[in-house]
Formats: sequence, structure tokens, C-alpha cells
Amino acid sequence: QLRRRGIDTVIFSGIATNFGVEASVRDAFAFNYAAIVAEDATSSMTADMHRFSIDQVLPRIARIRSSAVIIDALKEAMKE
Repeated sequence: QLRRRGIDTVIFSGIATNFGVEASVRDAFAFNYAAIVAEDATSSMTADMHRFSIDQVLPRIARIRSSAVIIDALKEAMKE
């Protein structure tokens, strides 16, 4: 469905940064989608688990940005 609609980038947020979010981002990466993770819109069972995923794992397969930066970029893209 995404490819058919010309979508090539997926934005992620959610609970369990190091489980659900990370697994979904890995799938997007495997299917050749660009992934963006809203750092402040994800969480995990502990701050350390969240930080490890955000700092060590996800930057290898996704861009990590704040929700504000993502929203601003979407607003700019909609102007075009």
C-alpha cells in the first residue's frame, strides 16, 4: 500500500523503544523505506533501555529527530 501511494518514508513513535519501535524500524529498513523516529514520542520500560536504542541502535538504520523538528519539516513539505 505504501509503495503504491509513492510513500518512501515512515515516521515512528510508540511504546517500548527497544522492542516494538525498534522492530518496526528494522522492518522498514529491510523493505528499503527511510525511517524517522520521533525521539520524544517513544519510551521504554527504563530510561537506559530507551537511551541505548535511541543512541546506539536506531541511528544506524533511521534518522532520530524530535517531534517538533518532524512537524516543522512536514509543514514545510506541505507548502511545496
